[in-house]
Amino acid sequence: MRSAVAALALCGVAGCGTMENFAREAGSESRPLVVYGGVARSVETVKLKAQADGAEAALLPYYAVDIGLSAVGDTLTLPVTAPMACVRYAIVFLAACRGEI
Repeated sequence: MRSAVAALALCGVAGCGTMENFAREAGSESRPLVVYGGVARSVETVKLKAQADGAEAALLPYYAVDIGLSAVGDTLTLPVTAPMACVRYAIVFLAACRGEI
């Protein structure tokens, strides 16, 4: 139980890429759900923070740990993200077949 609480607390501190994958403004499709998008967002954050200096650079280990936590979170959310990705790709495929794009 303590390890689960610690993982959730660390996830909150690090920004949790999986949560960022699901976060979007109401009615906005600018950031669609992506399979393992939390890991991708965590890696982007680590790259940005690695170039920073001062307090942001000091938190780099927490952001690096978030990559692993995001991998776990993204795996648990595959039942949501995978079907959404399939639907999105099917819509694009059908539009391409019709010559709409």
